[in-house]
Amino acid sequence: MKGFTRKTLLVAFCCSVWLPVFSQKQKLQRLIVSEYKAGDAGYSYVTSYNFEDGVYMSKDTIFEGPRFKNKAPYAQFSGTQTLIKDKYIVTSNGSLIDLSSEDLVWENAFGKYSFVDVIGDSLVYESHTGEKRTYFFLNLRDLMFREAAAGAYRRSKKTRIFSRTSSYANDHKELYLMPSRLGGGGFDIFLAADRSLPPEIHLQSPTSVSHLQRKSDTALVHGVGFPKISNLELSRVAAHWVDNNSFVYDKHTYVDPPGERPYHQVEIRVYRIDVKSDSLLFEYHSPLISGFPGHFSEDALGQIHYRGNNLSTYLVNISGVSGKTNPPFYLNSYFSFNRSHDEIGKNSGNTIFYKNSHIGEFWCTMPVAGQDVIALAYAEAGENLGAPKGLKIWSQTREEWITIDLPWLNSILGWIE
Repeated sequence: MKGFTRKTLLVAFCCSVWLPVFSQKQKLQRLIVSEYKAGDAGYSYVTSYNFEDGVYMSKDTIFEGPRFKNKAPYAQFSGTQTLIKDKYIVTSNGSLIDLSSEDLVWENAFGKYSFVDVIGDSLVYESHTGEKRTYFFLNLRDLMFREAAAGAYRRSKKTRIFSRTSSYANDHKELYLMPSRLGGGGFDIFLAADRSLPPEIHLQSPTSVSHLQRKSDTALVHGVGFPKISNLELSRVAAHWVDNNSFVYDKHTYVDPPGERPYHQVEIRVYRIDVKSDSLLFEYHSPLISGFPGHFSEDALGQIHYRGNNLSTYLVNISGVSGKTNPPFYLNSYFSFNRSHDEIGKNSGNTIFYKNSHIGEFWCTMPVAGQDVIALAYAEAGENLGAPKGLKIWSQTREEWITIDLPWLNSILGWIE
């Protein structure tokens, strides 16, 4: 120890204290976004906004191509894009982009197949031939596309996030709606006998459903009214599978009292198939009639929310208290949001929370959250969110919002961490 002086010991101590600090790995996060070419909404880019410990560092272009599928490459970005396994993007027409190679690796040129699910290392697609659905697997390892054997794939109720709202399916059962035999413009809800649907079923428009109900199918509920809204073609009955035995649905009764403003009396009901029970969960009056029907959704904690055509949101619970107004919608275990309303009930934006603490309020689209970071597309209050002004990003590391101007933003696909 004689060779060590006090200065030597001091230097050694300082190094032992500071070395772990300098060796800490910085946290890298990528926000994947689709955007249009400035001045040309017919051309799209997939871009990555790169962050280091919550600080915006750079932007990379991953892929580019025409927006519409009448030109190669067939990667359409006019609807919903889905980020898969932090590595792939399924475009709105079902084509596949590899983020690592930055290439379009599989083309669904004419939209013949609809993307519906992810099972292990395979994407699941479906097509319709007559009354039967046919499923196909796209293997992500070798990009082989093949027809699935009968019974090899069964849908889960979670797959509604990928597929179109033309029916309501879970792992074992499928519902569809037909004009009610009772008349009056309502619907009957049917349970398909063999998980196949009659052809020409289209739930979005009550006026276009014309196929006769099959004798093999079971009518569960009769005379369900749908909302009379400004665009009749969008009127429909909303339904959502709670489990393999129960589903919830909405029932609208249009009331037009003399000398008063018309409204909808809305019932949220649950049907239990095993005991053939149809029960009221809660009801409300809707004095505001918007241009959209009601719909159900499920948050990251498994809670079911109902968004009414009065612009309010309600919590749906078949085994507890239902009807709580404007509950927080959880994006993951940390981030949640709910919609704010002004004094006349009009939507005035979204309030964002981190660990149930308020962090901001914006006129914005549905936020997209990572583990400790969140992004949203925003505009000025009341402006068209189909043409947002740009991005707002908040991270737990910095605890502040940053703004990225992006007037040609299409949609936020998700975070890669």
